[in-house]
Amino acid sequence: MANGIEGRPGIYGTFSTWLQEAKISEKEFDRNGDGKIEDREIAAYVLSHYDKFSPKIQKQIEVLQKVFRALGFGDEEARGILTGEPKVGAKRLVEKGEDFEKRAQQLKGQNNGNKKTYRELLGNAEQAYRLAVDLDPTDAQAQRRLSDLQYRNGKPKEGRDHAALAVRNTPLKE
Repeated sequence: MANGIEGRPGIYGTFSTWLQEAKISEKEFDRNGDGKIEDREIAAYVLSHYDKFSPKIQKQIEVLQKVFRALGFGDEEARGILTGEPKVGAKRLVEKGEDFEKRAQQLKGQNNGNKKTYRELLGNAEQAYRLAVDLDPTDAQAQRRLSDLQYRNGKPKEGRDHAALAVRNTPLKE
């Protein structure tokens, strides 16, 4: 969903862009007044002041909410993921993606006409991994899971791109 902006990658960069487009002053969303804007403050403001944004941005917020709902998260749970610690939220999304993959694998061996459900489950897994990467672009596990899923689903170029990011974001062990 999100590419972000320089210095603020991923979904928080997208939220920052929306705030800039809406010409909202930093003072308005700096909750603790310290002058240091945290990603969580940005996310909380965007999600709780929906009416201050243009119809185009409101539509994008609605799409994000629909994606979270399709993954089985309620609105408050999704808000908690977006306004909480990014690493924790990314981990929850990766776990959700793994659950979708497991359910898809259970269907794969059965020849009972569940191809559509199988594809939907894999699509949900991919969405969960993509959101995890958007939430925490340095999460190597999310990058790896997304890369593996894309390779297995016939998207080798996308898989290579995410594999390269996973390698780049993996800390070296000495």
